[in-house]
Amino acid sequence: MAVEGKTILQTPERTELTGKEGIPFQEGERNGHVLLERINEYVSGNVVYILPGALETTKDWSTTDVESIVGNWDEFVEAVNHKVVIAKVSIGYDGIIAYISAGIVKLDGFIGFYINAGNGIFVYSISSDRISLETLVVVPNVINNLNSDNEESALSAAQGKALNDKIEAIKSEISALRDEIEALKGSGA
Repeated sequence: MAVEGKTILQTPERTELTGKEGIPFQEGERNGHVLLERINEYVSGNVVYILPGALETTKDWSTTDVESIVGNWDEFVEAVNHKVVIAKVSIGYDGIIAYISAGIVKLDGFIGFYINAGNGIFVYSISSDRISLETLVVVPNVINNLNSDNEESALSAAQGKALNDKIEAIKSEISALRDEIEALKGSGA
C-alpha cells in the first residue's frame, strides 16, 4: 500500500527481513516490484556461487575433503565457467571468516584460484580430489601516516616525500641557527 505524501525513506524502516518484502523497480517505461526472496534466488542461482566451506590461509594447507569446501564438484565447475565465485576464507588465528571474490584460472585437470585477503595474495589449486594452498604472497602494509607506531610497514611515497620535506625544513632551520651562532661569535657577544 502506498503512503501518500511520503518518500520511501520517510516510512518506517524494517530491521528484520522475511523475504516477502516488495522492492520497487523501473525497467524502461514500466514500474513494478519484485520480492526480496526472488532477488535472493536470482543472486544465489544465477550471478554468484558462494563456497559452502572455508579455505584456510595457513602455510602449506591442503585438504582432500573437496566437497566440504566447494560443494558439488559439477556445480562448482559450472559456477567457475559462468558466475562470480565468492570464497569463504578463514583469516588469521582469531577465526575471522571473510567472503571474498576469487580470481580464477582454469588449467588442465585443476582450477587455479586466487584471493586477496588481509595482507596477502593466496593462490590455491583445486581439483576434484584435492585443494592446496600453493603460494602465499605477502603484500607489505603501506602506511600513509607519519605518526604511525608500526615499525614493520613501509611509508607510502606521499608520506616519504612529506618526511623528506620536513627533514629539509629542519636542515634549513639548523643552517640558519648555525649562521646566527657564527655571527654572534664573530661579534664577540
